[in-house]
Amino acid sequence: MDQTLTENISEGVLKKEETEISDKEILANVLPVEKSKLKGESLQEVEDVINLSGVNALSAADSLNQIEDEIAYEVALHEVLDIYYAEDTIENEGKIAAFSQVADNRSKKILENYAEAKAERDNQENLDYEVGKVLVRFENGTREEEIAEIAKRMGTGYNILDGVPIDESLPEYKLQRLKKNSDQKFPISVSMNIGLDKTVERAEDILSNLSSVVSVEPNGLMDVASLQEELQVNDPKVEELYYLKDIKVPATWTRWNRSECNFLRTCVAVIDTGLDITHDDLKNMYLKDKSISMVGSDDNYVTQPMNLDNCYLKNVRGDRHGTSIAGIIAAQSNNSKGIVGITSMNNCDNGICDLMAINASIRVPYGDGFEARVGIDKTVEGILYAVNNGADVINLSFEDPNKYAALEDAINYAYTKNVVVCAAAGNGASNIPCYPAAYDHVISVAGWDSSINAPWESSNYHSTVDITAPACALVVCGINSTYKIVPGGTSYSSPMVAAAAAILAGMRDENGFYLNVDEIEEILCSKAKDVYTPGKDDYTGSGLLNISSAFEEARKRILNRNTLQNFVASAKNYQAITMRWRWIPWAEQYVVYRSTDPNGTYTAIKHLRWEDSEVSSPTWYFTDTTCDTGTTYYYKVRAAATYGDAFVYSKFSPVVSAKCTLAAPESLTLTAGTGKVTASWNKVAGATGYRVFRATSKTGTYTRIKNIANANTLSYADTSVKAGTTYYYKVRAYRTVNGKDILSDFSNIVGKTAK
Repeated sequence: MDQTLTENISEGVLKKEETEISDKEILANVLPVEKSKLKGESLQEVEDVINLSGVNALSAADSLNQIEDEIAYEVALHEVLDIYYAEDTIENEGKIAAFSQVADNRSKKILENYAEAKAERDNQENLDYEVGKVLVRFENGTREEEIAEIAKRMGTGYNILDGVPIDESLPEYKLQRLKKNSDQKFPISVSMNIGLDKTVERAEDILSNLSSVVSVEPNGLMDVASLQEELQVNDPKVEELYYLKDIKVPATWTRWNRSECNFLRTCVAVIDTGLDITHDDLKNMYLKDKSISMVGSDDNYVTQPMNLDNCYLKNVRGDRHGTSIAGIIAAQSNNSKGIVGITSMNNCDNGICDLMAINASIRVPYGDGFEARVGIDKTVEGILYAVNNGADVINLSFEDPNKYAALEDAINYAYTKNVVVCAAAGNGASNIPCYPAAYDHVISVAGWDSSINAPWESSNYHSTVDITAPACALVVCGINSTYKIVPGGTSYSSPMVAAAAAILAGMRDENGFYLNVDEIEEILCSKAKDVYTPGKDDYTGSGLLNISSAFEEARKRILNRNTLQNFVASAKNYQAITMRWRWIPWAEQYVVYRSTDPNGTYTAIKHLRWEDSEVSSPTWYFTDTTCDTGTTYYYKVRAAATYGDAFVYSKFSPVVSAKCTLAAPESLTLTAGTGKVTASWNKVAGATGYRVFRATSKTGTYTRIKNIANANTLSYADTSVKAGTTYYYKVRAYRTVNGKDILSDFSNIVGKTAK
């Protein structure tokens, strides 16, 4: 490799210089030489390693380490890893672990490349692009032979996407249209498969440095699944709830359902115009013993348990407002009715959140009739009531340009009791702060218009805005089990954030750890999608609500605090060790690591998912079936969960160890015949053969009299006996591993007098 090329290799990718470097040279210095290019001794060394890889991974790695030629070493390493990674089996995982432990330091970067690419393939269901493939645009005029050669070096094949000829049998007017501007040249688009050692990103880095390549990008996967399919619900109006995708509710539910959930039901208090407690989607979702109405004349109201008569103001404008807010948060799922609420996870009985409905409305004149509004005094009392009766989150979907000290005190009281308060930023298209959203310790929610991917035109904007959520054309619950489409309003944005806060507030670990008010707000804002201007702005705050990212962040913090406990390992048989441990809340999978040295390098041998475990939570089991008899193995485990397109982990478990041994032969029996004593025993699983020992006294010195090199030979006739002498026998099995005999314990001792 010349010096110019060498200096431009960084992290395994060659960077283009202004000097003329051919694509072939670039690939030659980034990718391994093809095996077909090797000859003589180098080729034979590679073939020896490949042949050994199918027999014994440790021997293959030993043989690899003996190769001095760096080119042959790299070729052999890639060939073996391509074999091991080609099929995702427990056996191959064990081979990879064993091979990686013995291969010398020259293999480190390549081993990492394969492991990273496999992790990406394992995470396909959480990615919006296809793993193992990239889309490449080549300069127009690039010969197909060049494309084929590049594809061959990068992976296993390619497909030219724009090679479809014009159908000359089409009508003339269509042919004229198709052949118009035929001299205009476009890049050649190619779908290219990539090797098992390449992530999509690494393939992009390599290909983007080729002079013939115009661009490289992932093969994106466009979402065609319906919301009903994604959420796994039967509610008929779910397809109209576009905003669930905008704020990543389907992904949240999926990841919640895959986690080992440990949550406490949370409670969201909706202080508003009341609740239609007969609504099909809400009648099972509210707390009947905690929901209240403040009724009577406005200057002399009383607080009563919510009932059919007082649950909301009848026959007034805005009568459904509180019902609509409540439905966004917790409309019942899988009841074959209407919509679903954000907290109504389909695998949880009635979701994960209860509603505390508080009717704080006042009837005021409006035109020829009346409308429902919310009184400050009732709001203050409602906040204090909600806090002291167990609410975790309070939603306030109303606005006022005036500050009220009593209201601010109530909100501060909620903050001191670790209760999250969310409020609508307001609908006046104004930059004047509105309350309660603008108070400290309130998450102020502005409106977003997903149809134009911009802030909702009527949403208030101000430096106090914390976050934004969809506000337009929303399907919500109405009165009498109806459903309405509301044109817009930050009133409906706020409960989306309140629902997200309720999800985070309910997450616990086994030690009782939970997120406090400040952490919940910080997570929601820091994980919001920056959609308007870079960083925080007056229109969207920190960005568009992303519940899935917020959930992942909360799960990460819980996992990072936990250490896997009750981890034990024991030999199952001559080549298998079984482990068990207690679950960790919010784990999606567990990664098992193994070493043959307690202080050595540990290699991941298994990513254990729900479907792989022999028994699921609270106790998980895994059996390592790739063990060598007589070798002591050391194990540690940690929990894992997806985080974006990567993983986050718990702390490691304590290290445990176990050794596989041969069982001792059982049921040793002796039969005396003329001039001989025949010993017989049961077969030992995994044995290569047996050794027979004899003594003339039970406690005397035993001498090995026979080595049986056939595992199926289960008897031996000792013809060197003397009549009248009593002989004592014992037998042990042995198994040959890597040229060394591993011995079992002895069988029972049996005596017999010769004839």
